[in-house]
Amino acid sequence: MATAIDKTQCCLCNKYKITYPCPGCSNQFCFEDLVRHRQKLNEEFNTIINDYDQFRESIHQLKQNPHDSPFVKGINQWETDSIELIQRTAQRCRQTVIEEIQVFIDDIEEKFKKLIGEIKYLQEENEVNENNLKDLKEKLIKITKEFYDPSTISLSKKKKNIHKQSHLSKWKQNGLTIVGGYGNGKRINQLSDPGGMFIDKDNNIFIVDTGNQRIMKWTSDEKYVEVVAGNNRVIQWWNQNQQQILIQNISCYGLTTDKYGFLYVSDREKNEVRRWIIREKGNGKLVAGGNGKGFKFNQLNSPTFIFVDDEQSVYISDWGNHRVMKWRKDAKEGTVVAGGNGGGSFLSQLISPQGLIVDQFGQIYAADCYNHRIMRWCEGKQEGEIVVGRNRQGEESNELYSPTGLSFDAEGNLYVVDWRNHRVQRFDLAYD
Repeated sequence: MATAIDKTQCCLCNKYKITYPCPGCSNQFCFEDLVRHRQKLNEEFNTIINDYDQFRESIHQLKQNPHDSPFVKGINQWETDSIELIQRTAQRCRQTVIEEIQVFIDDIEEKFKKLIGEIKYLQEENEVNENNLKDLKEKLIKITKEFYDPSTISLSKKKKNIHKQSHLSKWKQNGLTIVGGYGNGKRINQLSDPGGMFIDKDNNIFIVDTGNQRIMKWTSDEKYVEVVAGNNRVIQWWNQNQQQILIQNISCYGLTTDKYGFLYVSDREKNEVRRWIIREKGNGKLVAGGNGKGFKFNQLNSPTFIFVDDEQSVYISDWGNHRVMKWRKDAKEGTVVAGGNGGGSFLSQLISPQGLIVDQFGQIYAADCYNHRIMRWCEGKQEGEIVVGRNRQGEESNELYSPTGLSFDAEGNLYVVDWRNHRVQRFDLAYD
């Protein structure tokens, strides 16, 4: 007969009873709880056996159907995702190539139009000679070779047109100095009274470094290269060792070409603008002014910068008359398209305009030199608007000191030659 001293506490019900040990967990259980404990262990054991049977079945199924492996399925999904990615990438590349081919064709057509323009001009003027024929043959051979050589097509991200610019574009008012800004000097990182500038399709910047009598090339990878210098003449340069004098004994200030490749030059002493065919001998063709210094519509007063649009209309910064003139092709007189109300700082006035650009919307951008600002005018409007500058001279990032040259890059950013600050400023297009 059991006594009280033979009783111990059950680990489940916590009552003092006759208990029995579990060999596995070494706990003491009363008889009733020991039975339940063993039932629970048997249930867990049966669960393990069931899991084992299921796992064995999975092994058997995988052995019979290895393609159902999650690894193979992962590879299949990777293959599907990769194909979709490649297809999307290929489509983007295909579209880029199509766009670049169109740019390439447009470039070839533009060059061909220039060549046709020269041919028509020679026919109209009846001035065909051996030099003209040689030049036309060389240009045709060059264009033909370029067209049939697919290696000339590149997948460049750069675009020729100012595609991001609109007729309502605005620019950040704080400019970034990209050339010069180290005072007046002749070192390679300095400029001296810079004048005009030009940006090519590769975003190389060419600057007329007037005080140093040189033209500087600022490449897209930010290296300076000295290119050319010359006085009272127009020179075509291929490199430092190969050049050709095109025009001599001319007080050349402004210089540009049209889409046909004709060369336009403003002569401040003769108060006129003339057009030449490249390598043409003679005096060229008068296209604006030439009636002495004056303020009449058929006269100019110290013309400076010029711009020619696709219709061969010539826009002229009429420096001494504080206005911008437009001379249509073959016109006998021009029309005022900016300023023309005397020198002054009102929005209807300019003081000695210099740099000049007309955008694809027909808007006229002029460097209002002695108002220290850049103006934008719509043809036919009585007033312009200030693009950058603050109507006073200064050297801060939002100020100019007698701006001269103007240019846009392919992204629509505005470049200004800041003459008296001996620097070139870039004003980035503002995206609102």
